[in-house]
Amino acid sequence: MEDDPDLFLAPCSREHKETTIKYFRDTVLEGIDPAQYQEVADLGYEGRTPVWGVVSSKKSTWEQMDEGDVVLYYTKAGEYTHCATVSGKLADERIARHIWEPYDEGRTVDDIEEPWTYMFFLRNVQEVDIPAEVVHGTLGYEMEYPLGFMRPSDTAHSTLRGEYNNVESFLTEQGYAYRRELETVDSGDQVEEFSPSSLRDRSGSSVGTIEDNPQSIESTINPAETERKKREHETILDFIEERLTAAGFHTGETSRSDLIAIGKGGSGSG
Repeated sequence: MEDDPDLFLAPCSREHKETTIKYFRDTVLEGIDPAQYQEVADLGYEGRTPVWGVVSSKKSTWEQMDEGDVVLYYTKAGEYTHCATVSGKLADERIARHIWEPYDEGRTVDDIEEPWTYMFFLRNVQEVDIPAEVVHGTLGYEMEYPLGFMRPSDTAHSTLRGEYNNVESFLTEQGYAYRRELETVDSGDQVEEFSPSSLRDRSGSSVGTIEDNPQSIESTINPAETERKKREHETILDFIEERLTAAGFHTGETSRSDLIAIGKGGSGSG
């Protein structure tokens, strides 16, 4: 659901389950090596790849998850601390057992030895600071914390979209900087089809205009919104610079406004 992602909530509390937060750090924040698992490598993953999994009682929720959906991780009392975008799924008991050894620590499951077979891979894992009451209130819920891995109901999603239009707009306002998969075509010294201007803020204006004319932006939005957009803008510029460098374009003495122009124009020289 890349055009209109759904939201999933994943409890990963460090308050009572030390192993849960360890697994979160090991496999979501640090990621796994696909080279160790042929089935994962066959999906096209390379380099450290973030992954999380759920047990069979959450299979129906896992089945509702699509590429492009977003997962919020509840790792601290009253707070969602990380956000990530789903990039793929795999059900494999053998791999799950190798990645995560089952443990007890008061887990409320029927079979304490059951592995987290239903895995999903992630991209764009970011640290956020979103109060649980904001997330739950926006969804129309009164709960204090997620009771288990969940996809909020259709009604809850409709409530969120009624206020923010879509999940992306809500999370962007909370500080999650989306990075689209930008296409690049290597043709000598040129980078083609590079379109950072396609990333737009909620008002519909190009994020590239923040650096070009910050005074006009600040005159129409509040300071908090201005700061959010500047952070978002910096993330996009960092991404442009990274991709251009990988394509052989030397950006050391290039101004950030020129980087935007290069990204929009789709060309550069080494």
